[in-house]
Amino acid sequence: MSRVFKARYYPIDTFTSTTLGSNPSYVWRSILEAQKLVANGVRWNVGNGNSISVLGEAWLPDETNPRIMSNNPSLMNAKVTNLMKQGRLEWDEENLNDLFEPRDRALILQITLDPSITRDCLVWSRELSGVYTVKSAYRLM
Repeated sequence: MSRVFKARYYPIDTFTSTTLGSNPSYVWRSILEAQKLVANGVRWNVGNGNSISVLGEAWLPDETNPRIMSNNPSLMNAKVTNLMKQGRLEWDEENLNDLFEPRDRALILQITLDPSITRDCLVWSRELSGVYTVKSAYRLM
C-alpha cells in the first residue's frame, strides 16, 4: 500500500515534505495527519548521500535540531554526496570548512561513513533499532 500512496500522492517528494494534493482520499487525509509526528521522529542514515538534500532534511546526529543551520547559497540544491571526496566515501573536510558553520561541520564529521552501507535510508530515531513503534510515537507526542 505504501507504494500505491507514493505513486498517487507524492511520486517525486518524500512523505515528510508532501502536501495533501488534489482529490485526496479519506485514508490519505488520515495518514497525512501523522506527517508532523513522523517528520519529528524520522532521520536519514547516510550511505552514499545521493538521496539526501543537504538543506531541509533531518540527517545530522542532533536530537534537538537534526537539520543544517548554515545558509551558504551553494548548498541550495546540493546532496550530501557533494560533501564527500570525489569517488570516495569520505568527508571532504576542506569543502566542509568553506561551506558550514562550526556547529554543522562538527556534526557532519561525527557521521561515520561505512563502505558496507551503500544506500541512504530513513530510520526512526526514537528507537535504537531504527524501527518505528507506536509506543515510541506516543512518547514523542
